[in-house]
Amino acid sequence: MELRHFRYFMAVAEYGSFTKAAERLFVSQPTLSQQIRDLERELGVTLFRRERDGTRVTVAGEVFYDRAKRVFAAVEDSIADTRRAASTMSTLWIGVAGPLPESVHVPVVSAFTAAFPQVQIRMHELGFPTYEQPLIDGQVDVALLRGPMDLDRLVCLPVVAGEPSALLTPMGHPFWDADAVDLRDFLAEPLPRISRELSERSRAFWLYYKERNDEYPRLLGHDAATAADMVLSAGLHGVVVPAPIEAVRGVMVARFKAVELRGGHLSTTYAARRRDDRRALTETFCELAAQIGAEVVDADRWRR
Repeated sequence: MELRHFRYFMAVAEYGSFTKAAERLFVSQPTLSQQIRDLERELGVTLFRRERDGTRVTVAGEVFYDRAKRVFAAVEDSIADTRRAASTMSTLWIGVAGPLPESVHVPVVSAFTAAFPQVQIRMHELGFPTYEQPLIDGQVDVALLRGPMDLDRLVCLPVVAGEPSALLTPMGHPFWDADAVDLRDFLAEPLPRISRELSERSRAFWLYYKERNDEYPRLLGHDAATAADMVLSAGLHGVVVPAPIEAVRGVMVARFKAVELRGGHLSTTYAARRRDDRRALTETFCELAAQIGAEVVDADRWRR
């Protein structure tokens, strides 16, 4: 039993509707229903009666509701203590390197602002190829972005894991008619040249250095310094671009398509802060982001 089970139960009890509770919690109704069934199974009781005009709490549910309120009172006390510890921090700069899976930054930031209404939020878009550098340099306090990360200087908590790779594929490329391509077929392909501003860690990861026996592929064109540069280079030279599938979908334009890369890297979106940042609020943001990600993202979506 986890804290989210209490939160889900109380929302359904107070709204008298699974539909309204799901909307308030930023989760799908099937996910909410499954969580309540899991809770009922663990407790060995029925907590709700599903009736035509709404959802009613059972006698056992009323007892559990009373106890759940006490749990959340303790949680509120913890939040209040954390707020007092972070009272000197009035603004939080959040870096976002999108597009992220299921726009996970929206429920994360919404939950954070609800918990810390006194903290002013400022968003900063993290662009290719220097995604993590503004965080390392202190331009932002925390960030939501994909790995691989500089773990020597950053503390990273996973928010969304298991995002598969895809190929941004221009019309006319041999992969154009395919829905998916195996990694071994992809490794023979040339790729667009990437700006040297991209960390060597990320360069090796996305150019599949190890999978090519510690060699880089043939690179074409000038150094791509933005996502738009990369798309243009792919179109001009008729080559594909490997990237997380949601990132590929986010930059697609006419005459391009996303082709699944079977056996490609799985990406993780992290909530990150600087390792030398000891402030309570930045740590709390990352912990909350990891919790919200686990609750609102459908982990099985890519396996369907």
